Amino acid sequence: APVAGNTYSWSPATGLSSATVANPTLTLTNTTSAAITQTYLLTATNASGCTGTTSLTVTVNPAVVAATAATAATVTDAPVTIGAAPVAGFTYSWSPATGLSSATVANPTVTLPNYTGIPITRTYTLTTTNATTGCVGTATVVVTVNPDLTFEVYNNVITANGDNLNDRLKVRNIRSFPNNKVEIYNRWGRQIFSTNNYDNDTNYWGTDPILVAGNYYYIFKQGDNTIAKGWIEVVR
Repeated sequence: APVAGNTYSWSPATGLSSATVANPTLTLTNTTSAAITQTYLLTATNASGCTGTTSLTVTVNPAVVAATAATAATVTDAPVTIGAAPVAGFTYSWSPATGLSSATVANPTVTLPNYTGIPITRTYTLTTTNATTGCVGTATVVVTVNPDLTFEVYNNVITANGDNLNDRLKVRNIRSFPNNKVEIYNRWGRQIFSTNNYDNDTNYWGTDPILVAGNYYYIFKQGDNTIAKGWIEVVR
């Protein structure tokens, strides 16, 4: 704290908010990969002209850079790796941990299913800590997950014999079509089945005991748009 009647002089003035106050603020940036030191000399002079000196050595650790190979990633129905290669002497923490193979490694794998029918995004924050100095750095990665809108029927032949094996029309990736509609027609073009929100498990077609063997035709819609048309054979 300053003493009334005294004057102060710091040398050097590098990084000081003022070189002529008793308690300046120091801001030093370290752009190297190792710690740097700077020694400051304070000279205090009283009203009688008497002087006193003291020194202070400041150590500035290098800044921590939270490294990521990219700030954004886009994926469809597949895992993606984010972050970068780990560096010895640093610890890593990702937030949130949702979908990550590990929240404490430098480069985890992200697996985010998307059954909404539209792209979804999630922002991950990486905090990197120097285990020796405790200095931290942060970075963010935005992951965009597109829905997998690939339509595919698992099997064009179903065996409606009551054994619960291959006995219904099953659509691959059905949850990517949340607002779907399925229509089934017989060979004469007569609609025999229609439902909204087909889900393969609780809302499905193929096990009706009155179904006769033969070919049937389906129309699969997402909202108002026709996604696919095709045939399916019922075998008894």
